[in-house]
Amino acid sequence: MVSGICAGYRYELYCMSKASKTTQCTVHCEVAVNTAWEWNSFREKEDERYTRETFDALAMRVEPPDSRNRWDSPLFTVLPGDSIPFDQVHSVLFERKAPPPNQSTQCVSNIFWLVHIYLFIFGLFSMGLFLPQH
Repeated sequence: MVSGICAGYRYELYCMSKASKTTQCTVHCEVAVNTAWEWNSFREKEDERYTRETFDALAMRVEPPDSRNRWDSPLFTVLPGDSIPFDQVHSVLFERKAPPPNQSTQCVSNIFWLVHIYLFIFGLFSMGLFLPQH
């Protein structure tokens, strides 16, 4: 399954959110590899499509999130055709207290954190996880 981002990167985002004293959650867009490959082939511009070799290499590196890991929790899993639970995500992000930072997470700057969030979101779009279903 092409389903998310490598666990190490999600853990890094979790640590940055703790250091920034803010809340976080994981929205997991679970898509079968063959479906993601099909969506990739629908990209209008050929230079925006992944080669099969690159696509397969990326798919092999993906580790699905696990809600038992504190860095993947709370976890929302969205399947193709599902609605994104915006109300629940909003509640988790804006209506609860952030976990307290610990000594190992207090040196990260907010700019560094924001850059990683941007790269995370850009990565979801570039993987084709938000392309319309055909």
